Amino acid sequence: MQEHHIDRILLDELMALDVDDEIFIAKAKVLREVNNHHLKVEEKEHFPRLESLASEEELDTLFQAYESAEHEIKE
Repeated sequence: MQEHHIDRILLDELMALDVDDEIFIAKAKVLREVNNHHLKVEEKEHFPRLESLASEEELDTLFQAYESAEHEIKE
C-alpha cells in the first residue's frame, strides 16, 4: 500500500512539472524504480498466492476485467 501511496505523490508532483525539467526526469526515474520493484514483489509473492486461493474461472474473470480496464485507459 505504501508503494501505491508513493506512486500517487510522485504522479501529482510530475503533473506540476515541465517534462524538460531535471527534477521531472529524476522523479520519473524514481517512479519507474518503485514500480519495477512493486511488480517484482507482486509477481513473486502476490500472484502465486492469488493462484492458490482462486479458481481458474475467477482468475479468468479477473484477467478479463484487467484487460478491459487497460483498454479503457489507452483510449
